[in-house]
Amino acid sequence: MNRFVLACSGPEEVLAFLPNTGRLQELLVPGAAIGLLPADRQGKTRWDAQIVQHGTGWVILDNRLTMTLVGQALAAGTLAAWQPYGPWRAEVPCGRHRFDYAALQGEVQAWLEVKAVNLIIDGVARFPGAPSVRATAHLRQLSTLARAGHAAGMIFVIGRDDAVACGPHRPMDPAFADAWLDALATGVRLMAQRCTVSPTGIRLLAEPVPLCVEPGSSDAAQAQQPP
Repeated sequence: MNRFVLACSGPEEVLAFLPNTGRLQELLVPGAAIGLLPADRQGKTRWDAQIVQHGTGWVILDNRLTMTLVGQALAAGTLAAWQPYGPWRAEVPCGRHRFDYAALQGEVQAWLEVKAVNLIIDGVARFPGAPSVRATAHLRQLSTLARAGHAAGMIFVIGRDDAVACGPHRPMDPAFADAWLDALATGVRLMAQRCTVSPTGIRLLAEPVPLCVEPGSSDAAQAQQPP
């Protein structure tokens, strides 16, 4: 057993793949209901863990879903902040990095990275749930792109609907929190949006969630949006 495999009990015990790098201690508790989907692969994990019940609601476990949700929103034009750009391509390399989405036509390039958020502390969605060198590197590269005059952004998809704000998780990853502040100062467009989650479907909500800069801060900056 490893951190990417769940043992799920039901009529029979099955092993499920967990596509999530977070620690998830507050979600993956004994007896929690897990929503599974059959996976098209051979091997021990023939199921994918999609969602988990937490209190009276559900939370996304499969971080791959968040990129799909954003891709659908970009294609449909429902992310108003990013409507001026397109067409969008997925998994686009930039130097030593690869970003989830980019629109490269026109004089101004647009680069967008998607991050999944599962953790909520005192009503505030906090990222990351585990130290993430990769996320910090993405933010710093986005800052470089913003300084060069490009539209650079990171969207935090909160895989639940009970967050009132979103901010960096400094106790977990101080380097990311520092990169967050630098990104804001250099014009990187940070924004966060919640999802409604249930066993019957998942929907990305259009209304942005305010950004809270630091843990314990009483000031929540309104989520930035591109002009």
